[in-house]
Amino acid sequence: MSKRGIGFILVFAATLIIAMGTGIRELFFIAYALAFVCVFSALSCLLAAVVITVSSKLSNNDVQRNETITLTVNMRGIIILPCICDIYITVPGLTKSKKSLKGTQNHMLCLLPGSCKKKYGFDLLCAYKGVWQVGIQKMYVHDIFGLFSFPLLQNRELIAVAHSVSVHPKAYEIDTPHLNPPSKIGLDLAQIKESDAGDSLSSSRLYQYGDPLKRINWKQTAKTRELYVRKFELEQNPQVLILLDSLSTFNPNDCANVACDIAATIAKYYLDQNCNVRLLLVRIPDKTVSSEFECVATNQSEYAKLDELLISFKFAKDLVPLDIPLLDSAQFSNANTVHVITSNPSEVLMNAVNTLYEQDYIVSCIVPAADAKSAEKTESMFASSNTRPVIIHDIAQIPEKLGECL
Repeated sequence: MSKRGIGFILVFAATLIIAMGTGIRELFFIAYALAFVCVFSALSCLLAAVVITVSSKLSNNDVQRNETITLTVNMRGIIILPCICDIYITVPGLTKSKKSLKGTQNHMLCLLPGSCKKKYGFDLLCAYKGVWQVGIQKMYVHDIFGLFSFPLLQNRELIAVAHSVSVHPKAYEIDTPHLNPPSKIGLDLAQIKESDAGDSLSSSRLYQYGDPLKRINWKQTAKTRELYVRKFELEQNPQVLILLDSLSTFNPNDCANVACDIAATIAKYYLDQNCNVRLLLVRIPDKTVSSEFECVATNQSEYAKLDELLISFKFAKDLVPLDIPLLDSAQFSNANTVHVITSNPSEVLMNAVNTLYEQDYIVSCIVPAADAKSAEKTESMFASSNTRPVIIHDIAQIPEKLGECL
């Protein structure tokens, strides 16, 4: 029963008591009318709650951020008296709570007497990356006067069914004419590594126990009278390392949107250029680095692995700045290009970035910011630094800002 219903019952009771005490006929008529409205309202709610059945279906469970999905609600039953259905739908990106309707989308439907076989489509904006549960959280039936309210009494298990939807980060097209070769001094786009088998002949070396006899260099052996085997060169695509900080100085969901869109854009950009991309998530709660939060993609077809990693974890709020020494220096041993994404860079981090730059790495520190004011504050903090961070406070800035630093 609603507050309006409680007030209506109190008015009815007071009218009836006064009528019985005074014997005024008109007051009895008013009391009877109020009783009729009360019974009509209660019956319309109760009957609808008993006969209506509901099911739901999701149009798509795999979308990119800022795309819209449609939740179709099917309602069936025989409506005897007019009523209103009140539906609360869980929205992607908002936590579902059994005790609260906060964070849900609310819709009200008017049902008239007769056979009810209707479909209603509700558009839901997928604003936040991640894996979310979407569906009807609660559903109530009200009378047309708003006096009574009952939850549906049939197929409650169908109403409670939640549909899982994966919302992927958005990879933007970067406006750059060509790839800056991610190479150290003296190396071309492809790295060259010596190996016992590979793409081209490099030189020879002395025979070692266990070397295949078919690789013996007979000419070199004849000249030196010592066994030599052929040595090859193996071409390797340059590796790009993306360090993504999972701690945020502002709303974790908002930071995750910007940071993961940046990481996805960088990864897709380099994979299009046939570079190997390694994504490493740092400062996961209770862990510094874990293989569970690391992924390597060697071509565009493996981008899905990076994408799944980006949507599978959540950001947390923390004001502790990121210091690169938290990571083992071996993390950089095979990388030619390093991009650090963090909302809270430190002086130590920027010094490390500058050191890598002086060693001819292609390196950048990209900072997602809450707003323009936060961006100005971060920029002023590192105004005297040799290598300044790239600050992005609006998702629309991603193509332009990344185009300048890649």
